[in-house]
Amino acid sequence: MSESFRREAGQGSVESLAQAAIRKLRAYDPGHDLVALRRQFDDLIELGANESPYGASHLALAAARAAVEDVHRYPDPRGGDLKQALAESLGLGVDRIALGNGSHELLMLLGQIFTSPDAALACARHSFAVYALSAMATGAPIQWADANPRDHVMPCGHDLDALLSVIDGRTRLACLANPNNPTGTWLEREELRTFLSNVPEHVIVVVDEAYREYQDDPDAATAIGLMAEFPRLAITGTFSKAHGLAGLRVGYLLAQPPVIALVERLRESFNVNSVGLAAAQAALA
Repeated sequence: MSESFRREAGQGSVESLAQAAIRKLRAYDPGHDLVALRRQFDDLIELGANESPYGASHLALAAARAAVEDVHRYPDPRGGDLKQALAESLGLGVDRIALGNGSHELLMLLGQIFTSPDAALACARHSFAVYALSAMATGAPIQWADANPRDHVMPCGHDLDALLSVIDGRTRLACLANPNNPTGTWLEREELRTFLSNVPEHVIVVVDEAYREYQDDPDAATAIGLMAEFPRLAITGTFSKAHGLAGLRVGYLLAQPPVIALVERLRESFNVNSVGLAAAQAALA
């Protein structure tokens, strides 16, 4: 091996081979060693991760244990049984559902599909970090919208007028959470309907409903009922929070068939494991 080849094979040159957008990213830093903390404390509740302190249901745990017996087999690549259970639970067709390794994966896939250096993502400053990360990974511009002031009835929550004001001809994706993470604020359905009515047709609006099950305000329930009215609306959900399955990584996307088809083209073939599929299906029972 020549000396020049040895030099070219160094870490610096490998970094230079990566896409510019990837070179700007930083690896996820949890801020502490969670495994070490769990060994130190018998009864630890990780508030920063919003894990359920109640754990999974007995039905989900039983299904997970049974599924372990078949871990030598690949999981259903389509997740057909879980999709059917979700369809029945949410009142949607199976063709409007995609599954992911947590909703995190699905948010990243949407960024990969719809954003680029010429196609921007719009989101609020106080929102889930993955929205911006999905755009950063493709080198897309991020159009930041200011949040509500601290003295607002929904402090640091989504200001939909501000979000609408940053959307322009470059925008392809707009992301918001309802209820919002990390502020715990929420939007009422009519607020969301008015916002969606004013979003240009070239923008896909993603409503992240990871905390949907915790919402007890009847005027701020899920946006699923708006999907027929707004075909560019997509909704993400997860089994990590209220269902207590964070360790199994199961999420889902609800959208019109053309959006689902794009996600199905790009996702990994076996992106949801068999134990997660079984436990999530049982959690809906």
